[in-house]
Amino acid sequence: MAIRVNQQIVSEIHPISTALALAGPAETGHVREPSNEHYAPEGGMPAGWQRRALAVPVIVATVVAAGVTGGLLWASGQRSGDQPDGYRTAQAWPGNAAGYGHAPSFTLTDQTGHTIASAHFRGKVQVVSFLFPYCTTDCPLLARELALLQQALAAEGLGGKVEIVTFNVDPGGAGPRQLAAFLEQYGAAPDPATAKPHWHFLTGSPQQIKRVVRDQYHVAYWKVASGEQGAEGSNALAKRAHVSYDIKHSDVTYVVDQNGTIRHLFTGKNAATETTLLNAILTILRAQGG
Repeated sequence: MAIRVNQQIVSEIHPISTALALAGPAETGHVREPSNEHYAPEGGMPAGWQRRALAVPVIVATVVAAGVTGGLLWASGQRSGDQPDGYRTAQAWPGNAAGYGHAPSFTLTDQTGHTIASAHFRGKVQVVSFLFPYCTTDCPLLARELALLQQALAAEGLGGKVEIVTFNVDPGGAGPRQLAAFLEQYGAAPDPATAKPHWHFLTGSPQQIKRVVRDQYHVAYWKVASGEQGAEGSNALAKRAHVSYDIKHSDVTYVVDQNGTIRHLFTGKNAATETTLLNAILTILRAQGG
């Protein structure tokens, strides 16, 4: 289940060495969070997070003014029932010359069981998302859009220039076999010329996923005993597994350029669609002569 990011955005120009966090004091480049656990106790959020329904630090902007370039912009999201007006409005943050930060380095495992390092994506545009394989609400909707995007890229002859990179936010409950089944049901297919996938659903140990997803991409996620249920028919894998828990997570999709710089980000339901993502990809490719 995805938690949409609040549209109330605060920005501030400051030296690059200084971090800005809405939730409180932070070390440079990292928000100081009250818990090292990425999973909550059953039925609740991570310890210490209850007073703020969700604080999602996302590196989202570099501000240029008075000849000063640099800084961080953070977004804060809240759980259902606490949202301000406009909370559910989708938001696309356009690219800028400096970008929104750099994609992290990692070595993980994809749905084929192969080890994939971040260097594998060097020179490619990346569409980066975060999904719960047993979700029956928002994740299947995004998965369908990503599958349509993959088809559109192939039709444009761009399949070899773009990689879809999805991180598993349930590393303790779903492994490569489940991730492969999830992608298959939404029509993800390898490149017919090379038989290699251009959509990688990545997983690893809970500690590895926490380091990349929460600590570096700043995407919050936590496990609850049960959650909002959609139609299980929208996710055949969920129907077969019939798990008794949900993974709630912030709803963010990034588009990363060939050099690993985050150029576009999308927050909220229906923001990351085949059309909006394809437009962002084409903007990057045109700007860099791709």
